[in-house]
Amino acid sequence: MKLPSLNPLRVLLLSLSLHFAAAHAEKANQSTIPESLLNRPDTGLVASDGFAPEAEGPALDRANGGTGFSLPWELGGFNVRLADNYTVLTNSIPGASVRTTGGCVTSAPTAAISGLHRYLEDTLLPLPVGTSVWYVSILFRPSEPLGKGAFNGFFGLTLDDEIFIGKPGGGAVNEWVIEGRGGESQVPTGKRLAAGRTDLLVLKIDYSRPRRVTLWVNPAGRTNAPAKPDAIYDRLPPSMGRIGLYSTGGFMADELRVGRTFADVVPAP
Repeated sequence: MKLPSLNPLRVLLLSLSLHFAAAHAEKANQSTIPESLLNRPDTGLVASDGFAPEAEGPALDRANGGTGFSLPWELGGFNVRLADNYTVLTNSIPGASVRTTGGCVTSAPTAAISGLHRYLEDTLLPLPVGTSVWYVSILFRPSEPLGKGAFNGFFGLTLDDEIFIGKPGGGAVNEWVIEGRGGESQVPTGKRLAAGRTDLLVLKIDYSRPRRVTLWVNPAGRTNAPAKPDAIYDRLPPSMGRIGLYSTGGFMADELRVGRTFADVVPAP
């Protein structure tokens, strides 16, 4: 069967139409990316909160200190019922291996799930240009005794209320872990907690392929991340706009930092 010949002019017009449609779609997609992310520097802090005391009082709920956040701390997290248990202290956390800025947050064990989260000014997400990698660090100090509080006294940091990094309520209950909401796909680090000891947790949020969260506990060195991580979790959400505290156990926390490089979030004492 003889196929009809294509008009060269029609082919050209169709090609141009497809080209402009693709260019428009790309421009529309980029327009949803904050300008601060598209033109971001390669190093430096993106957000930080040293939990400094505020004139309004010692409660962390509604506190608005630090930089790089769009809203104060507020009640948030899966099945959260409490937020008034988080109290800001005057002094920094003891035994810190990184620089502290005065103040820290503490919580006693609770009988119900408690949590606060805070929105970043710039959501972390895959970018059309540059490297889509961020680092997060925080200091945690478990209170005595370990495991006191509902669901084995868990506590830790949350990313978008979907990923938990800290002491879990099930599984490896005495180790630092990464897991999904409700304990899904837990990845233990093999690094045990100790009541009264301050540990530094450093995360790498990597939106290149494969997308993943990497965790180091008390990493050696301050310039580059150690080659071998303590845990890797490969279920990173499509974007990350909230960072939270989530707990039933007793603990202290200090110096939440989000940065472009490992060195940004691990400053010398």
